Amino acid sequence: MTVVLVSIDRQVTGYFAIDNSASLRPESKRVIKRLLKDRHDVYILSGDNKDAVEKIGKSLGVKEGNLVWEADPQAKRRFLVKMKEEEGKRTMMVGDGLNDLMSLAEAYIGVTINAKSELNLMASDAIILKEDLTNLLDFVKLSKYTMRFIYLNLTWAFIYNVIAIPFAAGVFDIFFGISIPPMLSSLAMSASSLLILATSAIFRMISIRDFIPNDRASVSTVDNIKVVST
Repeated sequence: MTVVLVSIDRQVTGYFAIDNSASLRPESKRVIKRLLKDRHDVYILSGDNKDAVEKIGKSLGVKEGNLVWEADPQAKRRFLVKMKEEEGKRTMMVGDGLNDLMSLAEAYIGVTINAKSELNLMASDAIILKEDLTNLLDFVKLSKYTMRFIYLNLTWAFIYNVIAIPFAAGVFDIFFGISIPPMLSSLAMSASSLLILATSAIFRMISIRDFIPNDRASVSTVDNIKVVST
């Protein structure tokens, strides 16, 4: 519960309370449950008071030790610096407002939900274009599969060159009398690059639906995720 004071001419004339747990996005609990199931640590950094943050954390299934309350932008940034420098963790900060700018820039990966300002675009590494937190799961899955394809391309290129370079240097010709014509060597080099491009193209053709667990109530597309810096 967050209490808001109302003043007229610097005199408090009234107050009202906002139930934060009632304003949570309906998909937030499901998203955090999936992140925890995938063995990610989830933290809540909030400027709200202790009681409000603890109530939200309890409703979302986030343990009390991972709750930070009454945190201004500087406090959020210091928390991320501590996570990085003292605990050696790679953090992903998810925010949606101007007060998250420093945290988004400090995090290993900064993700903004439906950025409404140019400053958010500058501070973030990726933008979730729609206000649907399930896209965050898509982003995490997509990132993991991107790295798999990168490692696949690197592995293929390494094996290919380990075999092809001795051929190009004439090693097999010296010891085994096996050689390949220069024209075929040029085609082989081009084939290596084309195969890597084809592998990357296949990744672009795969639907994000192939990466989403079956317990998702709704499925978004990769079009809702935009990488704004590399």
